[in-house]
Amino acid sequence: MKPISIRILNDFSDSFFYMGKLFVLTEDKQLKFIDNDKIFKEYLQNGNALINHWLKKIFFNNDTLPNYQDFRNEANGANEFNSFWGMMENQKIEFHIKDDHLTFICDIPENESLDFIIYAERAYLANRDGLFECRLNINGENVTSAPDGFQRVFDSKSIYLNPRAGKVLVSTKSDGLFAGSIENQNDILNINENHLSPNSIRASWAEYNFVNYKSSTEGDFFLNETEEIAIDGINFTVDDGSSQNRKIKEIGKEQISLSDMFTTRTKREKLIFSFNSLSNSFNISETGHIYYNKLDKNAPINILTGITLDLKRLGYPLSAHTVARGTIYEFFNQVTLVRNGIIETVSEIECKQIRTFASSKWFKNTIMALSEEYLEIHSIHPYH
Repeated sequence: MKPISIRILNDFSDSFFYMGKLFVLTEDKQLKFIDNDKIFKEYLQNGNALINHWLKKIFFNNDTLPNYQDFRNEANGANEFNSFWGMMENQKIEFHIKDDHLTFICDIPENESLDFIIYAERAYLANRDGLFECRLNINGENVTSAPDGFQRVFDSKSIYLNPRAGKVLVSTKSDGLFAGSIENQNDILNINENHLSPNSIRASWAEYNFVNYKSSTEGDFFLNETEEIAIDGINFTVDDGSSQNRKIKEIGKEQISLSDMFTTRTKREKLIFSFNSLSNSFNISETGHIYYNKLDKNAPINILTGITLDLKRLGYPLSAHTVARGTIYEFFNQVTLVRNGIIETVSEIECKQIRTFASSKWFKNTIMALSEEYLEIHSIHPYH
């Protein structure tokens, strides 16, 4: 079934879902938020109880959807869900969030944001001046204002951020890949001054390990040593959406070249883009084929059968992301979903930012696409 989408017509320069809230950077250089329940009540709720029930579930509380067993407490749950999706998949849900429904937190740095995330009750903004942190105080539906605003914690131009297990990976292109640590609630992010790699355009987590990409096709797989910890201070389980509370004891204990691993185990077909999920490495070739393998130096290389991306029509892939049992590809004016042997167009907009939440407990079936004019939030059908 096709995705169900909502379109928010607002001047946001970036946005992020976190702990039941939508945080946004506005064009007038402010950090604001709106509670997800308020979005639903003010803009999505209507007179149809069935639609209301499932709209709220798929967009804001979808942690139970990937498992049919979780419908067991709802009479005719699975049938109702599929009926609802059939009614809604061709409808457009579009609205403008009123400014007085957004709550101001603080001003943001003047220079354009290159990446923006919320993690461990902190907002992080990367731009050409470095990395900035804003401490948030989240209590239920409330987030108090932050009078100290964003404080710079790292000086190198930062272009890509990725947090997990108490670490924030910071990509800076030719200055390298750096790791920041959050030890307790009261400390600021501490960036290790020694880089993990001399080049980095992005870094992506693979469970508690990660891949650093030095170019669109060159990547190194870093293996970390972890330890289980008691919930004390910051609860990383809540922030990561995982079932465990683990901490990285030693980062980058072993390093493996994904590029060498791929070319030595399959025919040498030119690759144009590489990325990874929490457990697999993916490679797009110039012919539009998609190769994948487990993130293991001994794993065989496989090809997605029956799937070929029409790169002559779509152009070069700009980014790629994973969702539950599928992959998302961003091209110049199209966002495409590949899932269960089917290629589906999700959106036909020119994006500034694509976000998926593969490691999240709540938003694993959610795609966020931001353009110059609006924010689109797409929910994909979890069953085929």
